[in-house]
Amino acid sequence: MINLKNGITESDITNITNTRSTVTAIETTVNNVETNVTNNTTIVDELNTEIDREFHHKTCIFPEQSNATCTLTAGAVANTFSGWAELIDSAPVKLSSRDEAGYHMHISGIMLEDASKKDEVYVIEFAYGITKTAITRQRFMAGNVKVGTTQAIKVRAEHIPYGELIYYRMRAETALATCQINIRFHLDEE
Repeated sequence: MINLKNGITESDITNITNTRSTVTAIETTVNNVETNVTNNTTIVDELNTEIDREFHHKTCIFPEQSNATCTLTAGAVANTFSGWAELIDSAPVKLSSRDEAGYHMHISGIMLEDASKKDEVYVIEFAYGITKTAITRQRFMAGNVKVGTTQAIKVRAEHIPYGELIYYRMRAETALATCQINIRFHLDEE
C-alpha cells in the first residue's frame, strides 16, 4: 500500500472514487423518481378530470320530445340479432344528431319503457360508425309488457366520437319482438 500526502492511501482514493460513483448513481435515481412522480401526477390529474366529468355533467335524454318513442326490433328469427339499424326516434330524430362539435358522446343509461313480450329476454347492442364499433351490450327481461320505471340499466360505455352515426341491433326469445327505450347520455370535451 502506497501512502500519499497526508496519510491518504490509494485504497482511500479508490473508496472516494467509488463513493462519488455511488452518489452520482443516487442522484440519477432521485432525478428519475422526480420525473416519474411528475408523470404520475399528470396521469392522476387527467384521471381526476375524467372522473369529475363522469359524475358532474349535463344529462341529456333521447328521445327528447314527450310524444316521441324509440322502438327497437329484434331479428326475424328467434334468438338471432337483427341487422344493424340507426338509432332514430319516431319524431324522426337521430341520436347521432344530438352530438356537438368538439365533444364525445357517452351513453350512461337505458330506460326500458315498453316490451312486446312479457317474461322474455332481450339483448341490445349499440355501436357506432361504418365498421359498427361495439360500445355496449345489455341484457334484460321484461317482466311486464308495460315496463315500470324500475327497469333502468346503467351503462358505462366507450365514448362515441363526434360525427359518427349510432346503431343498434337486438335479439329476443321471440322473432321480431320490440321494446321501447329512452337513452340517457352526456357530452364530454374531446
